[in-house]
Amino acid sequence: MKPLILIALVLICMQPLFTAVEKKIRVGVIDFTPKGISDIESSAASDIFRNELVASERFDVLDRNNMENILKEQALQQTGCTESACAVKIGRVLNMQYMFYGTFLKMGTAMYIAVDMINVETAKIEKSARVKVESIDTAEDSIKDLVAQFSGKKQQKKASSYVTKGFGVLSVTSSPSDADVYVDGAFAGKTKLFQEVRTGNHRIKVARPGCLPKEFEEIVEEGQTREINIILQKGIGIDEAEAQKTATFTGILWKGGTSAALFGLMTTGLLLGRMYAGESDNLLTSYNADLITASATSLGDRIAGGYDVADAWYLIAESSMVAAIAFAVWTGFDVYFHLYYSDLTSKLKSSKTSFSVLPRIDAVNGAYGLTAAIRF
Repeated sequence: MKPLILIALVLICMQPLFTAVEKKIRVGVIDFTPKGISDIESSAASDIFRNELVASERFDVLDRNNMENILKEQALQQTGCTESACAVKIGRVLNMQYMFYGTFLKMGTAMYIAVDMINVETAKIEKSARVKVESIDTAEDSIKDLVAQFSGKKQQKKASSYVTKGFGVLSVTSSPSDADVYVDGAFAGKTKLFQEVRTGNHRIKVARPGCLPKEFEEIVEEGQTREINIILQKGIGIDEAEAQKTATFTGILWKGGTSAALFGLMTTGLLLGRMYAGESDNLLTSYNADLITASATSLGDRIAGGYDVADAWYLIAESSMVAAIAFAVWTGFDVYFHLYYSDLTSKLKSSKTSFSVLPRIDAVNGAYGLTAAIRF
């Protein structure tokens, strides 16, 4: 008998292990109130929200039709219920533990879904969440993120079905946008970037002129979309400083060379113009001594032609001088910035840091401006 009693006690003690299943929370969902959104779109979003709550396996969600039938019997309606007192009243009629209610609103071009989860017994809002909806077409993904905030289960976003086996999708956005994205050292495109990459660990770099670059590592899983949102700070990093140093040096070479060539053309024009003008001056003396002969007429044409050629070379010399001065000034700016970026590059390399320019606002003392800083 003792072994039988011992086995029975063991089974009784282990019973909770076999029967303990996470009890789902009874909830009801009041249709989202549309603000700037059509009723059809708002109602569809509410249905998707219900479906995702069920899929999370955390909630026992009351069917919409059953909910409406019960409310009709009680002469109540869910439409326009945007206050906690209304949600609590409906929840008590439905015998729910919690009620979800919220709004689907549009502000300018931005759309948001804001939802509150209220405890029917205490009338206390247990949790609030909000997501931004990029477009109606992608509202389902936003609603999945919204449900994840209530269920505590992270929603994995699936990539499109056409993603190649062994690959995932890397989605990179930045502020400011139009930044260069490098994946494992290779240029992948500009933000917003949406591109297939092999699964595994990848080194990502996001850079934009006038902003400090950001480098980090991300893991991309097969068939999943890895979304990355980057905020770039204004400033100059080592890479950009070196690039500007190289660019200004190149500018010095070709602009300075162009200026020198133009000064050479100016000198040539002056010399040739003077030569042709001198020849015409010498011929003019003979022409004045013999004005009425046939040879004088031919000589006059030669003199006029010589002066025309001299004027053309003088015009070339003047134009070349103006252009040469412009290129010389342009070269001077490149020399200045080349020295600046050379010095900055040396400082950044020695300190292993970056140079940034930040706005300075001191409302108390009325001081405003920019602050240049080097991070150590």
